[in-house]
Amino acid sequence: MSLSGLGVLIIGIAFIILAVILGRIMLKAASTLKSADVIALRMPKQVYRVLDETADTMRYGNDALQDLNTKMREMTPLFYLVGDLGNSTESASLWVQQQALKLNRESDELSAETENKIGNNAFGSIAIVMYLLKKRKELQRVHEGLRS
Repeated sequence: MSLSGLGVLIIGIAFIILAVILGRIMLKAASTLKSADVIALRMPKQVYRVLDETADTMRYGNDALQDLNTKMREMTPLFYLVGDLGNSTESASLWVQQQALKLNRESDELSAETENKIGNNAFGSIAIVMYLLKKRKELQRVHEGLRS
């Protein structure tokens, strides 16, 4: 075998090895493309299923919001009633507080007047008792003088 034959043989073997390697790569690429094709075929069904579930979830959410709005419309008068009751209670509380302060001021004034009157009356009472005791002694002397 000559060198050119040997070179052609080496090139042929290298070409066969290259063809096998490229064949394997092509098989792997074909397998990947086949998987991508299967995924691409399944994807619309999955997207439609996800969209259906999303639509159902949105429908349930809208139903819940409508229910909540209905209940809020039914409860709104109660909230107004509670607010009005709070305002009335506040007004009544302020009136009671004002009356209590007025009564407190009047009782303080009466207390001060009473203390003055009691003080004056106490001094007056003591003066009367002293006067009566003095007069009693004088009356006793006069009475003893009449007996003798």
